[in-house]
Amino acid sequence: MKAPLRPVPSRAVIVRRPHARPRARRALLGGAPAALLALPLLLTACGGDSDGGAVDPETARKQLVVVADRLDRCYAKTYDARKCTTTDALGGAPTGDGVGQLQITADRPTRYRLAMKIDDRAQFSITAAPVGARLRECTPAGAGSCPKTGVW
Repeated sequence: MKAPLRPVPSRAVIVRRPHARPRARRALLGGAPAALLALPLLLTACGGDSDGGAVDPETARKQLVVVADRLDRCYAKTYDARKCTTTDALGGAPTGDGVGQLQITADRPTRYRLAMKIDDRAQFSITAAPVGARLRECTPAGAGSCPKTGVW
């Protein structure tokens, strides 16, 4: 007769990565990168030169993404994008029709469009419908820093 099988002692070792942060600390720092990204954008008043010249396209794209993130967070609380177009909800981002200013349109509770003119003829925009699914476009396609596809 064979001897009964004995359980083999486990030799598993739990290794904690020294660079891993606890969840609570990670959550506190979650909004920090967006806030740090938005700070220089908001300090430039309207995002453009003081003489009304062109806006840096990279700055315009970054600012649109930061504002779209804020709009999505506001929408998560209110479930209506139309309630999230106020200057307070957007963190003081400058709005208007001029170069370097945000143009915000929210015609339905689940749809919004952000646009920013970077000079007298070119603009970048983000359209979200439903909120969260983003389409990034620029006009005129193939001119300046806008790709030939018109999507950035």
